[in-house]
Amino acid sequence: MQPRIGCAGIIKKGEFVLMGVRNKNPNKGKWIIPGGKVEYGETLESALKREILEETGITTCSNIIFGIYELLNLPDEHRIILVYSTDYQSGNITSGDDLLSAKFLSKNEIQNLYEKKLISKIVAKILIDAKIIH
Repeated sequence: MQPRIGCAGIIKKGEFVLMGVRNKNPNKGKWIIPGGKVEYGETLESALKREILEETGITTCSNIIFGIYELLNLPDEHRIILVYSTDYQSGNITSGDDLLSAKFLSKNEIQNLYEKKLISKIVAKILIDAKIIH
């Protein structure tokens, strides 16, 4: 098995951050930030834009790499995730197959989800590093 490379976006619309409820394992039912697998021959930024559009129906702009994270749950999961800080550009939120629902949430709403342990562990780490939650 090879590590899987993916990208995800901390998508901001003013003071709000786009979050979604994952619709498949691992972390089914947990809140996450949108993202997914980088396909062979695809640039990281193209993968980010494609995944966000597929999962949420929106487009983004001002994509800046925020950080690189590693998810290691052997023997089944090894992911390298490039996380971008990005801004909402256009579109209405619709949920793709990977998400049950998606919406822009305030920092207080995200903090509440975190305290209730409803955010996946890797996304919680990303959001703490981004100073969205504490």
